[in-house]
Amino acid sequence: MRLLIIDDEPHILRALTLLFEPAGYEVLVAHNGLRGLEKLLAERPDFAVIDVMMPGMNGMEVLRAWDRQKQATDTTHFIMLTASCDAEIQSFAQQYANLRLVAKPFSPKKILSMVQEATAANTITQNSV
Repeated sequence: MRLLIIDDEPHILRALTLLFEPAGYEVLVAHNGLRGLEKLLAERPDFAVIDVMMPGMNGMEVLRAWDRQKQATDTTHFIMLTASCDAEIQSFAQQYANLRLVAKPFSPKKILSMVQEATAANTITQNSV
């Protein structure tokens, strides 16, 4: 399983990499939204963990752009990290069955568990936290 982490905060990238690699995931990282979109389209990971608030292209813009450019066979599931589960973000998330919101601060074990459960079920359901 390949997992892409898109976040502008180095400590988040490092923490999530150290969480997922020992669990057997091949981890890819991107330090900004534009690079993350490029990796999403080129690498077609099974999962992507994306921060909402990033300079330049934010997480919602990444997902919108991916949705417009993805191939019909792309089945990437998304976890979006957000410091604010406001109405705009919740409304956005409801548009994607393959997206789950996780509020910051988050439990790394909870994110790992979400990915493992979705891997086992081969699906991820939209559910705001």
